[in-house]
Amino acid sequence: MTTAMAGPSRARGAKRTVERTGDPGIGTLAELAYLRLRRDILGGMLAPGAPLRPAELGRRYALGLSPLREALMRLGVEGLVTAEGQKGFKVAAASRAELKDLFIARRHMETLCLGEAIAHGDAAWEAAIVASFHLLALTPLPRHGGEPEAVDLWEARHKAFHDSLVAACPSAWLRQFHRQTFDLGERYRRLRMFRGAAAVPAPEAVAAEHRAIMDAALARDAETACRLMADHVTRTEQAAEGLWAESEAPGGVVLVAAVPARPRRATGA
Repeated sequence: MTTAMAGPSRARGAKRTVERTGDPGIGTLAELAYLRLRRDILGGMLAPGAPLRPAELGRRYALGLSPLREALMRLGVEGLVTAEGQKGFKVAAASRAELKDLFIARRHMETLCLGEAIAHGDAAWEAAIVASFHLLALTPLPRHGGEPEAVDLWEARHKAFHDSLVAACPSAWLRQFHRQTFDLGERYRRLRMFRGAAAVPAPEAVAAEHRAIMDAALARDAETACRLMADHVTRTEQAAEGLWAESEAPGGVVLVAAVPARPRRATGA
């Protein structure tokens, strides 16, 4: 993929979106739009295939069209949004084929980054893994999607644990690809959880998988750790395939409603 050089038109576009949010952790309105849209796509509040009309999004998020369009373009690069010529933007579809392709990539990224981290990690890396595992182990695994705050907390700590395992990987590019495939998989996990408890693995089994991966990584047993990680990702993929048990359209596109929106905070992402 080629990247166009920034020219005068891009500079003018930047001027339109430099208005600050007032939150030093976020910065521009374009960044705020990106964070809110990304959160709602990954969280299932914006359903797969849903149209993303800038005017409607402007009312939903109380943001202008320019930062929203910039955010949509950025999300398109990440694969969360698709553009259809004159039809505009929509949330990327969730299909069985895309799920399989995504989890092939995620298995490769998880095991490759984990192996590199085991080879290069130090005592601080080990301590961060133990700390993130401890927090995750203290967090109940939600049995359904009707507990949005509980889901948010578990997902955040789950991501932190996986991030800690690969944090010592020396390649910034590999870590970026790892984050991207992990986050894209989050959407399927959320949609699966929203459909009900039957598709959610037993909390004890999930905790045991995480502990086994941690123990192998701390023992510097890269072969065992990577095998356990690959199996862990495969089980996540198999659980996510429950989305198609009752709701599948021709072509394998999952038919699910959006997750009910939660109350918005006045500020922040």
